[in-house]
Amino acid sequence: MDKNEEKQLVKEAMKNSDAFDKLFEIYYPKILRYVIFRTGNVEIGRDIAAETFYKAFKNLWKFRWIGTTFSAWLYRIAGNLVIDYFRGKKTETMFIEKTLKQIKITRPLSARDIENEIIENQEKLEENRDYEEIKQQLFKLPVLYQEVLVLKYIEGYKIQEICEILGKKEGTVKSLISRGIELLKKLMQPSMSDVRYKK
Repeated sequence: MDKNEEKQLVKEAMKNSDAFDKLFEIYYPKILRYVIFRTGNVEIGRDIAAETFYKAFKNLWKFRWIGTTFSAWLYRIAGNLVIDYFRGKKTETMFIEKTLKQIKITRPLSARDIENEIIENQEKLEENRDYEEIKQQLFKLPVLYQEVLVLKYIEGYKIQEICEILGKKEGTVKSLISRGIELLKKLMQPSMSDVRYKK
């Protein structure tokens, strides 16, 4: 979806809450996947993704287009909730069923199908030894490095898109990615004796 289409959908949702379900259908899979990779836990990921959309729905009237997009705003909300989770802050648990009801989603079956598909993909990833090793080391990095590496290499976002999501300058984001990779490599070195890592 391009920015103009996104903007039109958000404008409709601001006037009519029933229109929010389209935004939910488009962005829920992406936010859920992002949070699962950030937390390493499917159940926690579902709760945080649900809370992200509940907060977005409640605060949609506050959203402004200056220097950001709606999708970037969603990632920022999700990222802050992940930080709160790791800091041990207690927030209201928003289970997906409750969220669907609260924000008047009219196509819950479709949303659940999307969620099940992502969870299945996550479980397949967790069966992969290489992914498990990287994930464990990734969680040892400071939050900012975790954010940029997941957005860049898991979500596949371009530098400019990551700048919008994090509200940071291009040079800062590039530096965080470079430094994050460097730190991750150092953490991975003890387990890199395996022949598959040799050049």
